[in-house]
Amino acid sequence: MDAVCLPGVMECSLSYFGIKFSYIGIGYWLPFYLSSNFGATYYAISASITSFEVGTMTGGFLISMTTDCFGARRFPFIFVAVVCGAFCNYLLTMLNPDTVTQSTLSILIFFNGFFVGGASNIISSIMCADLGKRA
Repeated sequence: MDAVCLPGVMECSLSYFGIKFSYIGIGYWLPFYLSSNFGATYYAISASITSFEVGTMTGGFLISMTTDCFGARRFPFIFVAVVCGAFCNYLLTMLNPDTVTQSTLSILIFFNGFFVGGASNIISSIMCADLGKRA
């Protein structure tokens, strides 16, 4: 219970809850959305989910590296990443199923994973590192 009283723990916990909720939500929502709106096959859905996960790994690495190079606090970068991820979600829902190609869909899903999953990975590593230093 003492950990909850540490400065910044509640802010990080609520941030992580929000970003992880959206990350898991995208993971569960995306296959259903692709099959119902785009008529995607199992293999196309698998390729899109793979694109999302590759974007998550790439985003975690590149966003972390960017914040380290600038020597800045990570939360402004995470905020920008979350806003960009929300914009990618918006674009994904506004696509016309008749005119979109699989490559366009995969690129958009990659950037969605890049921003949302990358932010999720950074927040979890920040929480572990900060709690480890303060405990």
